[in-house]
Amino acid sequence: MMGYARLLAARGEQSGALTLLQELARTAPTPDLAARTGDLLARLGRRDEAERQYALAEAGWRVDAPEPRNLARFLADHDRKIPEAVAIAVGTSAERHDIFTEDALAWAYFKAGRVADAREAIAQALRTGTADADIRAHAKAIEAAAGQAVAR
Repeated sequence: MMGYARLLAARGEQSGALTLLQELARTAPTPDLAARTGDLLARLGRRDEAERQYALAEAGWRVDAPEPRNLARFLADHDRKIPEAVAIAVGTSAERHDIFTEDALAWAYFKAGRVADAREAIAQALRTGTADADIRAHAKAIEAAAGQAVAR
């Protein structure tokens, strides 16, 4: 059902996607589901409802299903508590060296304006040649910012 909701959202059918996500959340709530629901609500201009979903996602990744990498990425994606996102990502990357943790670290650094650090971390995230669309999009944004920094 999550995949179908993503497809509907990609086609611009936000309301249909939201309905599917809300149905799924009634039976199997997760922090990721709350974050995605919040994103759809935000796109629909329903900011207060989106913020409630974001609060659920953050609380879930902190307490119910602790996943520091996902929490750091969520905070960075949503421009929330960026210094904390960096601290969480740094701590997590000291213990885990997978590409998704390195990507979360790179993205948190990027959002904090630490482009040089972001470039180092994203290089580690790309070390396997991953085709992951999110990691590739982050790499592109970081390299664009690095190019602007050099051009100044």
